Parts: sequence; C-alpha cells; structure tokens
Amino acid sequence: MGKTHSYGSHMRLSLFYKNKHLMTKRFLSAVLLTLAVCPFNAAEIFTGYDIDAIVAKMSLEQKARLLVGSEGKNDGLSHIVPGAAGWTYEIPALGIPSINLADGPVGVRINPVPSHDVRTEYDSQGLPMTSSSSSDIQDDGSRSFCTCFPSTTALAATWDINAAALQGKCMADEAKAYGVDIILAPGINIMRNPLCGRNFEYFSEDPMLTGKLAAHLIRAIQQNEIGTSLKHFVANNQQTGKKFNDARITQRALREIYLKGFEICVKEADPWTVMGSYNKIAGQFTQTSMELMQRLLRDEWGYNGLVLTDWTVRRPTVDLINARCSLIMPGDEEIVDEIIEAVNNGKLSMEAVNACVKDVLGIVAKSITAKGWQASRPNLEYNAEASRKIATEAMVLLKNEKQSLPLKQGAKIALFGVTAYKSIAGGTGSSNVNKPYITDISTGLENAGYPINSRLAEIYKKYADFRTAFDDKFPDCPDWQKISYHRTVAPEMDLTGKEALISEELEKSDVAVVVLGRGSGETSDRSIENDFNLTAEELSMINKVGAACRKQDKKMIVVMNVCGMMETDSWKWNADGILMAWFPGQECGDAVADVISGKVCPSGRLPMTFPIKYSDIPSSKNYPYVGQTEGKNFDFTNYEEDIWVGYRYFSTAKRGVSFPFGFGLSYTEFSYSKPKISKSGDKYVVAATIKNTGNVAGSEVVQLYVKAPVDASIAVKPESELKAFAKTKLLAPGESETVRLSFSERDIASFDEAASAWSTAKGIYIVQLRKSADPKSSIGSSSFKISKRKQWQVENILAPVEPVNVMKCDSVQEYPKNKIRDLALIYQGGARRIDWTEEQLLPYVTHQFADRHREWLFDGFLFLDFDDGMGHTFIPRYGMLNARKQEWTWYLDRLFEQGKSLDALDKCIGNMIDSIGNPGFKHKVVLSIPTPIAGQTDWGELGGRKLIFDNYGDRSAAAVWFIDQLVARFNAAGYKNIELSGLYWVDEDICHTKDLVKHIAPAVHAKGLEFIWIPYYKARGYDRWKELGFDFAYYQPNHFFDKSIPDSRLDDACEEALSLGMAMEFECDSKALFNADDSSYSRMQAYIDAFRRHNVFASSSIAYYTGSKALIDMVKNPSAENQAIMDELAKLIVDRRKNKNLDVK
Repeated sequence: MGKTHSYGSHMRLSLFYKNKHLMTKRFLSAVLLTLAVCPFNAAEIFTGYDIDAIVAKMSLEQKARLLVGSEGKNDGLSHIVPGAAGWTYEIPALGIPSINLADGPVGVRINPVPSHDVRTEYDSQGLPMTSSSSSDIQDDGSRSFCTCFPSTTALAATWDINAAALQGKCMADEAKAYGVDIILAPGINIMRNPLCGRNFEYFSEDPMLTGKLAAHLIRAIQQNEIGTSLKHFVANNQQTGKKFNDARITQRALREIYLKGFEICVKEADPWTVMGSYNKIAGQFTQTSMELMQRLLRDEWGYNGLVLTDWTVRRPTVDLINARCSLIMPGDEEIVDEIIEAVNNGKLSMEAVNACVKDVLGIVAKSITAKGWQASRPNLEYNAEASRKIATEAMVLLKNEKQSLPLKQGAKIALFGVTAYKSIAGGTGSSNVNKPYITDISTGLENAGYPINSRLAEIYKKYADFRTAFDDKFPDCPDWQKISYHRTVAPEMDLTGKEALISEELEKSDVAVVVLGRGSGETSDRSIENDFNLTAEELSMINKVGAACRKQDKKMIVVMNVCGMMETDSWKWNADGILMAWFPGQECGDAVADVISGKVCPSGRLPMTFPIKYSDIPSSKNYPYVGQTEGKNFDFTNYEEDIWVGYRYFSTAKRGVSFPFGFGLSYTEFSYSKPKISKSGDKYVVAATIKNTGNVAGSEVVQLYVKAPVDASIAVKPESELKAFAKTKLLAPGESETVRLSFSERDIASFDEAASAWSTAKGIYIVQLRKSADPKSSIGSSSFKISKRKQWQVENILAPVEPVNVMKCDSVQEYPKNKIRDLALIYQGGARRIDWTEEQLLPYVTHQFADRHREWLFDGFLFLDFDDGMGHTFIPRYGMLNARKQEWTWYLDRLFEQGKSLDALDKCIGNMIDSIGNPGFKHKVVLSIPTPIAGQTDWGELGGRKLIFDNYGDRSAAAVWFIDQLVARFNAAGYKNIELSGLYWVDEDICHTKDLVKHIAPAVHAKGLEFIWIPYYKARGYDRWKELGFDFAYYQPNHFFDKSIPDSRLDDACEEALSLGMAMEFECDSKALFNADDSSYSRMQAYIDAFRRHNVFASSSIAYYTGSKALIDMVKNPSAENQAIMDELAKLIVDRRKNKNLDVK
C-alpha cells in the first residue's frame, strides 16, 4: 500500500497494449492509409508571414468561403481527418490549406477507420454520426484509436495543474499524429446546477479552480503546436432550451462567477480560438453580441485570436461578422452567399470581413497542416498510462470508516451493481472518444488480484448482455461505435426478494463492493428523481447489501462511477467506504483497483459541493425540467441566486452539506506548519510546509481561502473564496514540501456594479489554509491589511434586459441539535405506569415496517415521571404530597430494577443487535431529577442534618445528592448498550424553581452531562431557558390533546422555537390510533406535516411524547392506517439518523 504507479519501461507498456490486441505490426502504414496523406512541399504552404498581402489578393468569394466551414480537402495541400467535427476552406491558388477541427474535451474524437470507408453525417443535435459505407477494405484490426481520458470534472478533482498539463500533452500528441489542427476543448462553464447534462464536460462550481486548471491544459496542448477552443462563451449552464435561452445574470455574478474562468484562460493561456455559446446574454445571442465578443473579450481582455460559432445553429450572418465571430461552423453554401450579398448591398463592410479573414488566416498559419504535417504514430501506450494516472489522482475518497480501505490483497469480493460489469468511461456527445477499449471495474479488480464472486458475476453479466441487446438502437453499427457512440448505460437490476442470494454470496466473500452508475450527455439535462437521486433499485441494493454486511460483520464499499454530483446524504450512512470514481476514462477498472488496493493513495478533492438535498441549492428555484419547451427557465432563466453558487452560498449561509467543496480523504495524514504571508511585487505569497505524518506515500491538496472585510459598496460578500491551491508531489512518510501560494489584490477584488469597477476594500483580510471550503476545516491562518481602497474601472456592459430579483444570503437560522437526534419520553417512575419490559420497549427501539423489515428507531430515551402514583409528587402540584427522600430513593430503585426500565432497555438493544446488526451508534439515556419543592420541611436528612427547602443551599444539596446517587448507580450497572447523556429538569414551569437551576447546573456539568428542559407552550420562563442555566431545551406545542386548538398552533410553536433556539417536541398518545374512540389520528398527521413544512425533521433534534404507551398500542392494533402512519414517522426518524447535518461532535 502507498506505492504509486510504476510507469515502467516502454517494453512493459507495449505489452500492455499488445495484451489488449490494439497494436499490429502494420499500425503506422494503416494510419497513413487512413489519413491518405502525401508529404507537403514546404514552398507551397501558406506561411502567414504577410497576411495583409494575402488578404489583398483574395476575392470577395474567397473571403466569404474562408469564413464558413467546408467539407474539407484531401490532396497535397490539405488532408481530411475522418470524423473531425469540421474543416476550414482550402484556397490552393494562395497556398491556403484547409485545417481540421475535432471534438476533444477528454480526448481527440475522430473515426478509427480509413477515410474512404466512412461518410460523415450530422444528427439533429449537430453531432457527427458515422456509418460504414464500403466493404471493399479488409479489416486487419488496425485502427487510429485515441485515448479516452477521465471526464473534465474528474480532471478538476485532481486539483493538480501537472495532471492538466499531462493530459494536454498527451492529447496534443495524438492530434498531431493524426493530423488534427485544433481540438475543440476545453469547456469551462460553471456548474451552476447539478442537473446540467453537460456538467461532466466542465470543471467546477468555482471559477478560479476552473480557470487555472483549464489554462494549464490549454498551454500544454498549444505548446505542442495544436490549437484549442475555449468554450462555451458564456453561461451555457443548461441544455434545456440552450439554443434560445436568455441567461439573465447580474453584472456582478457574470463578472465574478461566469466570466472569471474565461478571463483567466484568455489572459494566462491565450487559446487559439474561443467558441461562442448558443444562449443569450443581456438579451443578445452571445455569438452576435458586440458587448461580449468585441468590447469585453477583445478590447478589455486583449484577446486577438479567432472566435468561432458552435455547430449547426444559425445566427444572423451579418451580426456574426460584425461581432468578429470569424468562423461559422459547420457551414453551408447559403451562408457564403449571404456574406457576398451583404457586402455588395452595403449591409456588411469589407473592413469587418477582412478582420475576420485575418483571424482565420492567423490560425491557419499556426496549424500543423500549414507547417507540412505528416502522419506518425502516437504513443498510445504512454497516453493510456497517463490516463490511468490522472484517473487515480481524480478519485475522491468520501468515506472510510475504520480504515475499510484499502482492501487487503486477495480479498474475495462480492461485487454488486451492473455498472461494475459494464462500466462508464465517459459521457456522450462531443466528449465521446473512439477509444480502443474500456476496462470494466470487475476486470480491473481481477487484474489487481481480487477474486470476484463467480455467481454474482455470472448473473450481472447476463443481465448486462440482455440490457445491451434490449436497449441497442444501432445493432448493426461497427464494434468501435458500440464501445463509444452507442454504449448503453444499463439500469440497475432489481434485487427485490433476493436477500437470501445476497447473504449466501456474501458469506463466500470477504467484502462487498457496490457500484453505482450514472450516464450523462449533452443532448439533455438530468432529472431529480432516478438521476440526481438514487433509483428505487439502487437504494434497495444499498440497503439490502448493507444490512447483510452488518449481519455478517463485513464491510460494504460503494464506488460511484457517475457523471458528477448526486444525492448521498440519505444513504451514505449505510456504507463503510465511498469512492467517487467519476467518469474515469478507458482505464476505468484498473484505476479504481489501484485506489481500492492502496497501490495509489487517494488525493482527489471535490470540485463541487454535495448538498443534503437538491432543493438546498439556490439555483434549484430557477432551473428547467427535462421536457420543458417554453416559458420561464426555457425562454429565459433568472439567475436569482446571483453569486451564491456552490460553497459561496453554503459557507456564508451556514447551511449543512453532505460533502463540502474541496473535501477528500486520504490513506495517510499530513501536518501543516503555520502559514507565513509576504508581499512580492503586486503578489501576496503564502508559504507553508506540508509533512506526511502517516505510514504511506501520498499527495496533499493545499487550499487557500481569503475572507474579505466588510465593504459598504458591496452588499454581501461570501464567507470566503478560494484564491489559490497547490498539490504537493508524492511525499514519502516523513517527507516534507514547502508550498507557496500567491494571489494579487486584483484577484481578491469584488465587482462593484454601481461603479462598474473591481474593488478591494480597505481593512484586514484573513487567509486560511483549509482541508475544504468548510470554515471548520481550517488548519492555519494568517492575515494582511490593505490600507487604501483600490478600484479597476471597466466598461459598463452586459446588464440583464430586466432587473434580477437577487436572493439574500443571510445565515440560515436552524433549530438546535444535541447528541440525541430522536428522544423518546418513557413515563416509568409512577407505580401506575407499565413496567417497561424488553417486549414493551421493543417498538421504541426498532420499528418493523409493512414489508416486514426492521430498522432502529429512537437513539435516545428520557425516563421521567411527575409523581410516584401513590400520592407523592416530584414537581409542585396542588392536592398531592411532596415527595420525600424515601420516594426519591424508591424512584431510583424503580429505574434500576432488574428486567425493567434501564436494564430492559439495555438487553432489548443487545438482542436487536444480534438480530439486525449494530446500529452504528450507542443509544443514549436521559434521566430526570425530582424538584426540591420550595417550602418543604419533611424531605429528610443528609449527613445527619435535616434539610429545609426554604433556601437554595438545601434544595441544591438534595438535587446534588440525587445526581450523585443516579450517576453512581448507572455506572455500577455496567450497561453495554446504553450510555448516560444528560439529566432532565422535570418541572415544566419555573414558577416555583426560578434560579434554582443555576445552582444545580454545575453538578450536572461536573458529571460531564447535558442539562435538558422541555417547557410547555408559553410556560413561564420558556423564553429565558438559556439564562436559567439549561444547556438544551425542547418546546411543547401542547396541540395534540385539545381539539379546540387549531393546527396553526403547530406553525406558531415551530416558528417561536426557531427564534428562541429551541428544539421541538412531537406529541401524540394512544388516541392517535385510527380506530380509537374519539380518534386524534389526523392531529398526529398534522404534526408530521408541520414538522416537514418547517424543516424540523431535517434540522432539529426532536423529543417524542407518546403518552404512556402509544407505540405499544400501535403495534397491538396493526390496521393499515396505523401501520401507514407509523411507517411514515419511522421512515422520517430512520432518514434523520442518516442526516449528517444533525451530527453533533
């Protein structure tokens, strides 16, 4: 464990490819045949040294044709790369060749067949579709395949500029070998919403991470003489309605979020081309927008390259040329005629045409075609290993309970999930790469020496073959298309009723690995249900395999072979380990095995935030649904969330997440020295030494966040923003590296719309090194001061056509949480109460659902009572005798009686652990303290002295005595499955106790316990519970018991509790039974609905009053209605246990 790839000798890599039957002795000759190339005569090639002279020689028709894509040429001057996305026009008389533009976000996309064996057609989405048209050529197995690299999102998850550069170098190697002049990549649109179908082609929710990684990718490609195309400029953030949608974005959000990555790439990498998006900005199509394409891109940013259109969708030709969108793709004869006619009738100036012509000629002059390209063999072996390396760096270890990973060598794996046997290398559309193979996860694990359960493998492979045949819409297409264009993503197999199979095969194995799969493509957005959320079959698989693993005390690892963000919060509790593998490219299975085995120590970090649920994402309120064809979010989209995208929102609003931006675990540990900040020119430099303090070699991602001071000109700023990052080299155990991170004052500026300027406020700036965007993950900080406000003025452009109603990002007010999520009130002290045996406690410990499966229920139990049932009260009550020391002792004895109460609870939990497995938590107990009632004179003696309850001293002494007795007896009982968590003040009104609590609280805290109170609705002192000395309080609505009280009482109580920092109490009793006399069934449902409405279930600890024995009565009266409402409540409780937002450390 801990060793990285040995990228070995050329001989080993050659054998690697030979084993996959990819290379033949005739490879190079086949490539030459495929591309039908003749060597160029350099004297005949356009050099571009005097573009003005060339333009002067060109006719209007030649100019018009040069600005419009063509079918390409295949002669001594030019060459056609089959499967390229498009070509420019060739003018032999002037020595101007046509050049090839190919898709390539994750690898060059061309056809791996001879040119005269294929015809290229476009589908309705503008994507090249190919089919064989000749059977004259004998297939010898030689193909000009290209390497499929991990998805762009996966590349972002490396947080590694060297990984981006490596991928760029390899892509350029293949493009140059096959004759591709420009790769249409990278795509850098911001992940505004997880449902965007094209997110897998993009980097991140953060523009700085996006821009820096993309800039290094661009530079690496262009340093190897291949051009790039930065796309889609700008705000291509949805596929639904993308061709006509007006993205209405404030100037601040546009500048800070959506344009920033493009600005970084343009200024730091100077891409050869920029591709306009389909949508509108500021009411104008981006490709025809003078404000965007000329005044911003060229005048403000200084860009002097080529702007081209996206494919197939027509925009007004004259407007395109005037905006200096110089190359119209893929082009047709009608556009050529429009340009000629517009110039002749004076609607288009020759000056505008010439400017565009010079842009095209400038790119052609730099192309490998113009330099006399000749076919060669790319280093596919090296590139495949590079793809595998990047994939392993990209994988993010999201969970690793008790070091479940890495797996021991040779561990026998029960492998579940159809995607394990038919894995997903990448997305569809322009990201498709005609790759030679895909290594499935099952194969990769076997390659790494892990035996796969044969029966499961047989079942899943048969199912995958069936689904492939069943879903195949192109059964007659060539094999290479089946691997890429037409590789289906099979839906998960239904495991209903297969618990015995799961258990049997798991018994033969050492560990379970469950693989989740999710495809994505550019032709559609994603859906919330069955896509962002798990399908019913996937959730069932996780639940059933997880339950079987717990029963057999084995681990379950979940591998996510998915396009990007998914809902994880509801099920992650079930897994011992979770590995986010993304779309890892053609080396999928081997890369997964490298991380799972420990051959590679995981170092990936999330490039986006994983929310608890989709609706937590601010943009969810303004995003289209799949199938929408008109109206808001189709014709136009209001970006009302403004700058509050991803972690900027969640950190500022203090809203819980499932996994934060930048999060990722490792197999090793790292220490950080205190960061030191210095100024070097216009840059701030932060230095810190990172040391591997663990036992295996690994790399660490260092993230620098800056928190700006309040600025009166900027309404609200994010809690902090990522401003720099770095990844260490591979550090051996004990090895250190000093990392230096830099940023300028301009980098930390915010955009002031009123002044149309970037602005830095004067004041103190806090710099933090963190493990993620979560402020709690900070591991070192420093600060610096800016003494004078500074501004950088820019032109006031790109305002939305209508004002955007920008959301406020105030801190989210949440209900409080303590260590107990769900606290059941058990009335046990009085003699009239039931004994609370194991059988009676079972409905509170677990719940059996209608489908007969059983789940753990309450994680906490409060044992309490108001009187002994024999005339003595533990709280001030009229008409009853005050409980004395002997009743207090009797109450203690009753709590600790064998076979009842606490003893019964401990045994009940133990028996259920044996039955359904360990719950993953220890049940907690809260015990009540009787009230020393003011004025009482007959309580008894302590230490030979009679206590008189007319002063706080004696009253406190009695309470402290009881606390000591209670805790000592609890500790002496030696319970295995319960622990004492807190003490409860049984008096629900402080009329008679007033400041007594403050005198007793120290004794509670001295035992390491929490002091808890549950006042009734509007009780005296309820709004001062913190001042009184309590640590935690629940609020009683007192609604269930009186039908004259309207349901609005529940809304009032929830709102008041929230404002006072109190948790909520859920109330019902045996009248909740559907068939009870004078049933209050509907009132119990009202509680459920109100708690949902006010987000109580999602964010608050809850106490549950159920009368004397309501749940027992529910079990004894199993009508459909009673079962249904108990199933509903129990499901909410079970789901709450999985909600890490309710965790309290």
